[in-house]
Amino acid sequence: MAQNRKQRLFYKNGQLSSEIGNGQSVTLFSASNTPLAERSAETTLLAENSQSSIVNSSSRNSRKYLSYTAYGHGQTDLILGYTGQRYDRLTNCYHLGNGYRAFSPQIMRFLSPDSLSPFRNRTLNAYAYCMGDPINRHDPSGHTWKALKAWITQAGTAVRTFFKKQEPDYRVAATAAIEADAELNAEYGFILNHRDATQKHFKALARIPDLNNNIKQLQDAGTATRRHFKSPESLPINIDELDNTKYLTPDEQLRVMGSYIKLARYTQRLDKLKPQPLNPQEAGPAIRESWEKFDD
Repeated sequence: MAQNRKQRLFYKNGQLSSEIGNGQSVTLFSASNTPLAERSAETTLLAENSQSSIVNSSSRNSRKYLSYTAYGHGQTDLILGYTGQRYDRLTNCYHLGNGYRAFSPQIMRFLSPDSLSPFRNRTLNAYAYCMGDPINRHDPSGHTWKALKAWITQAGTAVRTFFKKQEPDYRVAATAAIEADAELNAEYGFILNHRDATQKHFKALARIPDLNNNIKQLQDAGTATRRHFKSPESLPINIDELDNTKYLTPDEQLRVMGSYIKLARYTQRLDKLKPQPLNPQEAGPAIRESWEKFDD
């Protein structure tokens, strides 16, 4: 009669928890993905090394020390073995990735190529385990080794950091703008020491003088154009005080409009930090409270 070799495997949180088949059942106990014991006819305590390989098993009547070659070949009668993976005694292979790919520790190769290989079967070695470095790497998923995953993650983070737009510190530029412009200092000098001021407010302070200069230059250009095409007798006496931007080219008019829009947005941003005046209903209680504090 043919022997029934059908096995049923049960998993919890992606980790093997029990195996039923061949007339016996084995239950695995673990904590934080660390195997602690196997229980079948008797309970066997497990100990692993830094590579998660089971190196010691202790039961009521025996204690065994397990060893493996660099690629995991060794004798074991436990479910878990090399790098803490399930060992199939029928095929003498480790079925990594919960059965995704079979790895033979005897021939030190996978029995099938990696489906995630970018070069498919034309890669350097689609059957290699950990690219020939099983000491420093291990491959629980059967797709790639953990060191490569970590390298890819670090490389991706470095690339994102490199290309991420770094917001400059506008406080220095804002301070210089305040010191060079008396009107700006009188209007918004308090922003530099305001508790709610952010880089956006400092940026507005730094950009306002440039926007004013751009607007003035374009207005002067419009005035010069009007003087050029109009006779002196037709020009108003206060021509320098008028808005002559309509005499600019369409592109220059768009630049003026854009500068005005940015200037309005920046000043509105700064005006929000100005102290708001009290209305008459609020002024009375505030004054009385101030006098009470003064009398105390």
